[in-house]
Amino acid sequence: MFQKAKYLHDELVAGSRPEEIAAAEAAGKEAEANGAYAKIEYDRQNDLFKQGAVPKQTVDVAQTNYDTAVAKLHQAEAQRDLVRKGPRQEEIDQAAAAAQAEQQPPARGVAAQSRAWFNENLESRNFFVPGVIAMIVMLVTLMFTSVAVVREKEMGTMEQVMVTPITPLEFILGKIVPFALIGFGDVIIVTVVGVALFGVPVRGNLILLFFSTAVFLMTSLGARLIISTLCRTQQQAMMTVFFFNLPANLLSGFMFPIANMPTAVQWITYANPLRYFLVILRGIFLKGVGLDVLWPQLAALAVMEVITLFIASKRFRKTLS
Repeated sequence: MFQKAKYLHDELVAGSRPEEIAAAEAAGKEAEANGAYAKIEYDRQNDLFKQGAVPKQTVDVAQTNYDTAVAKLHQAEAQRDLVRKGPRQEEIDQAAAAAQAEQQPPARGVAAQSRAWFNENLESRNFFVPGVIAMIVMLVTLMFTSVAVVREKEMGTMEQVMVTPITPLEFILGKIVPFALIGFGDVIIVTVVGVALFGVPVRGNLILLFFSTAVFLMTSLGARLIISTLCRTQQQAMMTVFFFNLPANLLSGFMFPIANMPTAVQWITYANPLRYFLVILRGIFLKGVGLDVLWPQLAALAVMEVITLFIASKRFRKTLS
């Protein structure tokens, strides 16, 4: 920095050379041409906007380009005038003062620096891979669970279920457990791939991860069994599941931060089990927190699990109707 400041001082003392004057003249002419073109383009876009041919954003861009061209024109004119007149004594004095200031040691102080917690390098994969686990678990399990009861009705095997001594809750659990095991397999596979291939850290307890997955799976599968008991055909069940699944993904915080959503929509997200599971996954993977921090999310999932399984068992009737 000192060498740069001294070089500027020496250049000012030496005065403006002919090549500097020619360069300043050329820069000024180029800036004038750019400003004129930007003015013509802005007027044209403004006329098109008044006719409804272009959106307002196009006019704003043209306005910004015109303002930038005008600013560069003023800067070029000032530089051209300065070069024509040659350096003045006050400019030489300012350059000398700047060179002398660079020789002095910098004053000590406190420098504020920002730092990202839990994802220091701001790697997007560290944020998205835990969310992908929840997305895959939901996508795979809903394909099978949503048609579990409906398939019994369509295939005519409901009569065999009717003569068995099992209770509705046992029947519901029998439909859930196989798909829950598939969901656990998906969690293990995605976790291994995320850690081994993408380098996503797992800083929390794996036992807590699988326990939270079990609670979420029971909640999610129970809700889909409710849909299965309400529908009469497999096509109805699949369409109903996708009708509820897309809003659940959008309102989970995976794609868009919940804090940026409207207040009314934020209240709706509290009924979405995926919201709580994403907080648990990211807390275990990135923050390494335990049950003492994640118990509110687990408690919310547990309450939803009890409600959905209770409704699903009540909705199931061992009758052909």
